[in-house]
Amino acid sequence: MNLWNVYFDVTPVKDWSTLQFHKHWIETHKNDSEQLTYGKAMDAFLKSLRAIINRSSDLLKLWKANELLLTVAVHSKEDMTFSHPSDDFLDRCGVGIHNKEDTTFSCPSDDLLDRYG
Repeated sequence: MNLWNVYFDVTPVKDWSTLQFHKHWIETHKNDSEQLTYGKAMDAFLKSLRAIINRSSDLLKLWKANELLLTVAVHSKEDMTFSHPSDDFLDRCGVGIHNKEDTTFSCPSDDLLDRYG
């Protein structure tokens, strides 16, 4: 038994992507609403990538897992830039302020169906 999500075994390495992983997650967990959160899906995605990097002997899988992990890290860092880091609401939602006059904020949904459905 592998320590990573089955998506990485049933999907050709060249087709691995964050979006396709989320689509697979939604299909797999469509009858379990507690699992249909972005946080749970990303946790499984990141843990799977790390497990592949740490345990797989397939060089192609290692390259792709590293590439995806780096892409997620770069996007996360870009998304986590705050002009007002003391605002708890913005911290929780991961919203960066680009214009001080902009007072309209919305918290992105944590429901995967809202994001990718």
